Parts: sequence; structure tokens; C-alpha cells
Amino acid sequence: MTISRSPVTAELRATLAIAAPLAAANLAQMAIGFTNTLMVGRLGGVPLAAAGLGGSLYFTIGITLQGIIAAVAPLAAQAFGAGDRTGAARIAGQGLALAGLFALPFVALIISLDRLLLWFGYDAALSAEIARYQHAIVWACPPCSASPGCAAISPRRRARARSCWWWWAVSSPTHASTGR
Repeated sequence: MTISRSPVTAELRATLAIAAPLAAANLAQMAIGFTNTLMVGRLGGVPLAAAGLGGSLYFTIGITLQGIIAAVAPLAAQAFGAGDRTGAARIAGQGLALAGLFALPFVALIISLDRLLLWFGYDAALSAEIARYQHAIVWACPPCSASPGCAAISPRRRARARSCWWWWAVSSPTHASTGR
């Protein structure tokens, strides 16, 4: 006697197959934030406030730019699915170029954010600490903004896009080694 699976069980398994990696990534991101808090918290209240506010500002601005670039992957996938490999490559290339263009003002904004915070009336010591934190973390911007574009590149073309991955591979350990 064969036991048939219910459609609900099949749907639940399919959903978990998609949701589990996303949940794991979310938990990993929270663990990184928790670790940051533990490390910086030992330095005192002002550095902890600077890391919290600086990280929030970085994330808010960065995720906004990443959201714009995120449109590249479905557009390239649509072109690829339609058999238009040239169009998919063109879309992916334009997405990477757009990510590079977005990275420049983002880096400039993050580097000058302390002056903007002073203008808004933030404490000078807090602004200086935020600047230290932002100047260390800002180098993660180019790979983060380019990652949706890199994901849209077909496997054959990824070999030509190694500079995107190389930048990420270099900047992530650099960011981690700053200790902040």
C-alpha cells in the first residue's frame, strides 16, 4: 500500500526549501550585528552609539541603492529565459555599471556623513566616532551594490566578471579586520 502525500505537505516542503536558506541568512546577519555589539560595547557608550547609528545609516542608504540594482536580476533572467543571451548580458553589464555609479556618491556621502551630522546638531564626539566607523565600513559598499548585478550574469560570463567578486573578497576581510 502506497501512502500518498497530501498537497499541503508537498507545498510545505517546497516552501521550507526556499525559506530555510533565507532564514539562515537572516539569522547570520543578526549574529553579525550581535557580535558587533559585543565587540564595540566593551569600548563604552559613545563607540556603541556610533556603531549603532553609523551601521543603521549605512544600511539604510545602502539597501536603498541595492534595491534599485535588484531589478537587474529579474530583467536579465527574463531576457535569458526568452533566449536573448545578448540582451541578458547587456542588462547585467548595465546593472554593474549602474552599481558602480551608485557606489561613488554613496562612498562620498558616507565619508562626509560626520559633517552632515554636526550640521544637524549631533555631539562632536559622537560624530567623530561615527566617522571612524563609517570610514572603516564604507569599503564594503562597491561589492554590496554590485552583488545583484553579479548574480544576473550567466555562468559563462561570470568568468569575465571576476573583478566584482574579487573586490568583494578583498573588501570583506578588510572590513572584518578593522575590528569595528
